[in-house]
Amino acid sequence: MNTKHRILQLLAIAGLASGCLLGLLVLRRLFLGHLGNVWAVMDLLFVCGLIAYLISASIRGIRWAKGQGTVGNGQIKWGRVYLGALLIFVEIKNHWHPAPNLLKPSNEAQAAGMTTAAIALVFLGTWLVISGITSRFKGRIRGGESSKVVP
Repeated sequence: MNTKHRILQLLAIAGLASGCLLGLLVLRRLFLGHLGNVWAVMDLLFVCGLIAYLISASIRGIRWAKGQGTVGNGQIKWGRVYLGALLIFVEIKNHWHPAPNLLKPSNEAQAAGMTTAAIALVFLGTWLVISGITSRFKGRIRGGESSKVVP
């Protein structure tokens, strides 16, 4: 095993450990905490999505570092989908249920800049979700036939 494989294996183990520890914190929050509104429940669901992504990416990294087979190309890019959905959710939450200590604009120019940034983040999140899902279909040809000529 060379250095590249060893480093990835150690990073994957760290990701797996952090995913498991975060899972324990979520369980603690479920049993001991109070979920007051729908926004807190959605926050918890996004943390559960992060846990699932950390664990699956770590297992895939460990398998690759050991030289075992990994899942082939053509799958949905879950990291992009998760990050895009998180960007969209945060902007929707800031619009409909702003935090009390959220930054407030002091003039018209700042308000326009904050609105523009929020819209840009929603478009970026939408693009990430769409590109993560459509990556599954790239390179495929309708009808099941390949366009490459095989001698």
